[in-house]
Amino acid sequence: MATVPAIPTLSPTAVRVVGLEPEHNAVLQRFAAWNREDECPVAPGEVTEAMRACVSHNLLDTYNRNASLALQFEALQGRYQKLSDEHKETQRVVIDLSECVSQQKAEIGRLQCALVTAQPFFPVSVIAPNLAETQDIAAPDPFSGDCREYQTFKAQLTTKLAGDAHKFRSEQHRMQYMANLLRGNAYKMVLPFIKTDRIDLGSTNELWGILDAVYDDPNKKRTAERELETLKQENREFSVYFADFQRLMAELRWDESARRSALYRGLSGEMKDLLRSYPRPSEWGQYIHLLQELDSKIRARSDEKKSKPLKPAPSRPAHQIPEGPASQLSTADPEWHRPAPVCFSAVRRESGRQGRYEERRGAGVCTDCGLPGHYRASCPQRQRNPGTAPAPTRAAEGQTRSPTTDGTLESQELAAHSVGN
Repeated sequence: MATVPAIPTLSPTAVRVVGLEPEHNAVLQRFAAWNREDECPVAPGEVTEAMRACVSHNLLDTYNRNASLALQFEALQGRYQKLSDEHKETQRVVIDLSECVSQQKAEIGRLQCALVTAQPFFPVSVIAPNLAETQDIAAPDPFSGDCREYQTFKAQLTTKLAGDAHKFRSEQHRMQYMANLLRGNAYKMVLPFIKTDRIDLGSTNELWGILDAVYDDPNKKRTAERELETLKQENREFSVYFADFQRLMAELRWDESARRSALYRGLSGEMKDLLRSYPRPSEWGQYIHLLQELDSKIRARSDEKKSKPLKPAPSRPAHQIPEGPASQLSTADPEWHRPAPVCFSAVRRESGRQGRYEERRGAGVCTDCGLPGHYRASCPQRQRNPGTAPAPTRAAEGQTRSPTTDGTLESQELAAHSVGN
């Protein structure tokens, strides 16, 4: 018996019989490796039996696969039938909805005819209250060619054309309306395009392009940056300042950190001082709300100060002068004398001394030296200088000496009398 070489790769026929018994597979492999020159390594009967087993196995495998495909086909048929039924049901629903829509359209037409018939008998507010409440958008102010007003004019006119679009019959009507709002040099720019019955332009965009080329800012961002550098709140309300700030931020589109720094830089000094006492919120909306509240408090306090009534000055009683002519008083009443001249320097000195006395007394310090820790009776400075005159008291404020023989009062006593009154 010849030596069996290494088993080569199995042929497709051999691959189909992987499920055979091991001995049949071994026979087929040896037979497949036979080179037809040497003696056959297996008996013919073994080859016949192995081939018979191979055919049987292939038939069984084919049957199983066909049975599986048949089951899958049957499942697909059931799915197809189900989808077909659903499609038919959907078609019936579409037909019903189409009939319902037709009926609704007919009902709408009938109601419109009835509305037209009923209009002569009922006011518009009763028939169509929404129509009566419709408000027209105000027309913008005419534009005369001021570059600073161009953005405002463009925004207002764009809002008018979009909000009242139903009032403009065509694109020509819209361009004619735009041209009618131009004045001065701005109107002269579009005058060459105005014909007898139309404006010789394709659309409102072309008309805007003509105006943008002259009046629009080619470097809006840099212009906004320059304006932001000089923007200050000063004495204005925060809402007015913030409106200008938001207008510039719409062009600059800075992030939140940069916006916070720029907004704080333009705040008034009072707002900055008051803001130090409050924690700054992390969210932009809460930060703006805090600034609005602080501005409201500042303005409420300012109004309170303006409306606070002033205290009336204390009235000083006039000197009691006996009735009668002066020529008779000097002889009839030997105690009466004319008031002596007032020394205003002494009055000012005494007034300052009395003010310091009241201030130190209210602060709880010594009324002589102004230092804390002791009072006037135990003041070290008073003990070192025993001749120092004590500060005036309330009991001594109203006391004066009797008139002297020459009819004059001493200046210090008169000053104390004047301060007390």
